[in-house]
Amino acid sequence: MTVTWPTSLVPRNAAVTLSSFTKSGGRTSTGREQRVMSDAGFWRISYTVPIRTPQQVRDWNSMLDRLRSGEDIDVKVCGGEAPQGIDVTSTASLTVAAARRATRLTFETALILKAGHYFNRGSQMYRINRIVSTTGFYQAAEAGLPTTDAVAQDVATYEVDIMPPLRASLAVTAQLRFKDIVCLCVPADMNTGDLDLDLGRFADPTISFIEAL
Repeated sequence: MTVTWPTSLVPRNAAVTLSSFTKSGGRTSTGREQRVMSDAGFWRISYTVPIRTPQQVRDWNSMLDRLRSGEDIDVKVCGGEAPQGIDVTSTASLTVAAARRATRLTFETALILKAGHYFNRGSQMYRINRIVSTTGFYQAAEAGLPTTDAVAQDVATYEVDIMPPLRASLAVTAQLRFKDIVCLCVPADMNTGDLDLDLGRFADPTISFIEAL
């Protein structure tokens, strides 16, 4: 079973970072340090959630119970600007197959995308870190030219660089989701997240997650 992030729990503070696997032999006498990055790593997500109602107390405690029993969770990713055109569509369709560990994708979408936007393939989360090339309405939108509803329905072809590398290969027409972003995670520490309630209902717990690979 996978826990769904409760809708009643809205984080006040959010930190979403990509942690790399890095090894170091230590600094030399000259102050230099050689670092070897063996992989792009995994997502870390940390939230501080204001608890103010009995419903929030119940939702938090039930979520914590399930996590501590070994279930994974689809953590809702908060923050970040949603792509324009989200009311038209929230997906992109791959036009070139991509192998596992690929970091470049080519796809078609009616969304106007920029570096920094997140997307999902299932519950696996990725982030665009560079727009390599675009063809279609995106160029007109970036130039500040007016776009009509008819234009907004047209698709653009994007070639983008992403991180982390693909967790699994993707076939042509595979769908990528740019709305309601989640990341499949487990708690970074099973012993955190306890509620220290003030007057039986007020708390500001912090909880951290790491991506479930």
